[in-house]
Amino acid sequence: MQQRAEARHAHLGAAPSEAQIRMQERGRQQEREQIYGYSMMTPQEVADYQAQMGAARTGQERERLRIEHRRQMQARARAHGESPPK
Repeated sequence: MQQRAEARHAHLGAAPSEAQIRMQERGRQQEREQIYGYSMMTPQEVADYQAQMGAARTGQERERLRIEHRRQMQARARAHGESPPK
């Protein structure tokens, strides 16, 4: 019920509640943990990667995208003299 009430207030243009802000931050934290090399990506790159993954039709296609993305992030880290993300 609390979430519905908060969503209703957000829909009406009210300022976000503390709970909504915490939920948004948790979502961003999960995003950072799930995308390999997130810290080296621009917001546009994150959005593009998410769009590509969302548009992938098969598990094989998603895996191919993950592998290619990992290679790109490793190359970017090497180019900047950093060790690749874990």
